[in-house]
Order: sequence, then structure tokens, then C-alpha cells
Amino acid sequence: MTALHAVRLSVPDLRVDGLELRPLGEADLAQLLESPPDEEMRRWLTIHADPVTEDVLRTDLVLPSEDGWRSGRMAHFSIYDSHSGRLLGTISVRFYRHDIAEVGYDLLPHARGKGVATRTVRLVADWAFREVGVERLELRTHPDNVASRRVAERAGFTNEGIERASRRLYDERHDCVVYSLLPTDRPSV
Repeated sequence: MTALHAVRLSVPDLRVDGLELRPLGEADLAQLLESPPDEEMRRWLTIHADPVTEDVLRTDLVLPSEDGWRSGRMAHFSIYDSHSGRLLGTISVRFYRHDIAEVGYDLLPHARGKGVATRTVRLVADWAFREVGVERLELRTHPDNVASRRVAERAGFTNEGIERASRRLYDERHDCVVYSLLPTDRPSV
């Protein structure tokens, strides 16, 4: 993995089909506390704290998000239903050298199975290519994370294969399926 690289970030107005993205921050804490990580989220994300407290969320999510926006190394968004104002999940884009970025996302239980992740990944990809100048967007997921793999494929990413022992999850190394999206093969938002 190449080192994080800073880019010029301004807060975009990102909306699509009843979804609205906002920079993840303090304003999200109340809804994040109402929907703590469930078994499925814990399976794929390294969330050690149980229960998840406001301090844990601030330290693990809010402060890194705010630092990422400030430094230009990461754009971390909260995903909201624009009609109800309900938090649906989060999505981030980490910027690496050579105009490469990596997208990652997670959805709260009430938002899964509705196409939210696919629409949000497409929206963020379009923004990253058009506004930030990213030339390659990557997505990595555990080989057994079928839902995440489907999101990548529905969002137009190409499966490039297995990256052996490339990530650590709960202190164990595991393989990742690597997907990529180029500006020339992205579907419309």
C-alpha cells in the first residue's frame, strides 16, 4: 500500500436519489450512538469496543474524519436519507500517491439491501474523478464479504484478483479481493 497523499479538498454537495453525503463529524454522534455496530459490521470492521461509546466514536471516527478533511488525505462522509434525515452509514475515500484513491463504506442494518451502498459508491467515484482528479479508484474487501463484493461489481468496478495477506482484521492477516475503477469505465451516477 502506498502512503497517504494530500489533495485539495473542498466540501462538495453530493446528493443522488434521496441520499445526501455530509462530512462525518460531531453532528453525527447522536445517530451513530443510536445505531451501534451490529454483528455484520463487527465481522468486517475492526471494532473492539463493546459497548461503543461517544468517546470511542469520537476517537475512532470523528477525529480521524476531521483530520482527513483538514489534511486532504481522506474525505469521510456520513450517508443520510435526504427525506427523513436518518443516518444510513458512512463512506470514505483515502487518497494515495500517483492519483490513486481507495473507497470504503459501511451501512447500518436498516439501510442494507436497498442499493444505498452502490449508489453512494458511484456518486463518490464520480466526484473523485471529476472534482479531485483521481485517476484510479480501488476497493478492497474480504473474499467472504459477498455483500461488499456485489456492491463493487454493481458500481462498475473490475475484479483484479486476490491480494494475498494484505490486511489485518482482528489481529489476523487475510487476503483481499481487489477491485478497480478508472474514469473511462465508470457508470453514470
